[in-house]
Amino acid sequence: MLMRMLPTKPCAPAIEPKCHWVVVRESYTGIGSNTKAIPAGRGPKSYDDLLAPYWKDKMAWKMNDLSGGPGFIGNVLTSMGEERGMAYLRRLSGQGIKRLNASARAILDQVIAGEYPMALQIFNHHAAISAEKGAPVDWVRLSPATVTPDLLGLPKNAPHPNAGLLFVEFITSKEGQAIFQKANYLPARPDVPPLTPDLVPENGAFGATVITPALTAKSMNQWDKVFADLFH
Repeated sequence: MLMRMLPTKPCAPAIEPKCHWVVVRESYTGIGSNTKAIPAGRGPKSYDDLLAPYWKDKMAWKMNDLSGGPGFIGNVLTSMGEERGMAYLRRLSGQGIKRLNASARAILDQVIAGEYPMALQIFNHHAAISAEKGAPVDWVRLSPATVTPDLLGLPKNAPHPNAGLLFVEFITSKEGQAIFQKANYLPARPDVPPLTPDLVPENGAFGATVITPALTAKSMNQWDKVFADLFH
């Protein structure tokens, strides 16, 4: 986990260096599969497995942002490097991935309903929440997963800055973080563990690519372009 905490003094190392934000929870995205459509042990074990003929026309993903195709592309290019990553994505583009104009949650629901065997770039806590209710769904632990930090900041000219600071202090406290925990979301505090322990790398034995705001600002336009060029 990122383990971001509210600092005890200004600009502590746990906060973004210029004190613009603090992480309040984490979101890991990966692959969601329908356990009725994909037999146990048949799911992909690596990103290269997604290139197998078996998976052609069996995958879907969201069309935009970090919880969709562009986020998947960002993870690949960041973790594999530009040359190897682009070669991989060119091969993946021949797999007939369905582009859906829906939220990651809605796409996962379509996987659960059996409309698609597998979806790329879904939130692992969504799969855990649905599985807990008996849905035929699992999160496939490919490494590295994409992790996006959910951020909280106080506007410079906020009309009620003291009230805002009190909210920041509450939401980053153990009590505030427990709100995320009870919903089976992933708190940022290491002393408030997720209800499903293996949703985070240290317990689930998978790596993660952290998509920071700085990386998004630098590369998101490129990832959008790659998606538009290869997966139209």
